[in-house]
Amino acid sequence: MNEIGDRLRLAAIELEDDMVAAGYEFRPVAREFDWTFNVIQSQQPNAFCLPGGYVAVYPGILDITGNYDGWVTASDIDDV
Repeated sequence: MNEIGDRLRLAAIELEDDMVAAGYEFRPVAREFDWTFNVIQSQQPNAFCLPGGYVAVYPGILDITGNYDGWVTASDIDDV
């Protein structure tokens, strides 16, 4: 599970770099978070983000997205 969380964290960093390069500005408070990524063992297709930089991903979302990297991370981090 830690490996998946680490992959999510790295994907989020890469995504942020790409988005900043494209002119997108993150809310300043988001840079202060100590982002935490968790995998919840369920086949339910879901992912969510909570205030403070907590992101949770259900493996069932892979049936929809194909992988953890990118869409799930971008979609849920943007919610913060």
